[in-house]
Amino acid sequence: VMVMLKPSAERVDAEVVELVAREGSLITKKPLRKLASYFQEHQILIGGVKHAGIWSVAVGTTEVQVGDRVIAVCVSRHLSAVRKLFAGAE
Repeated sequence: VMVMLKPSAERVDAEVVELVAREGSLITKKPLRKLASYFQEHQILIGGVKHAGIWSVAVGTTEVQVGDRVIAVCVSRHLSAVRKLFAGAE
């Protein structure tokens, strides 16, 4: 798959993080497509999910389970929004 990006003079600081889904976290409550508006609002991309020792490309029907490892990409200013998705119940 080839992805074409529009050239931009604007510099974007991005973060790539690997997080573990905790019990009670928002990311474990719905398939990824049901979180699309949150992802768009906070400029988050979920790239992959490691479940039972196997990495898979994340798609809309992906359901993240407690203990799964997830690769997420976001602009730096929205890193706290990514962490919020994975935070367990307090």
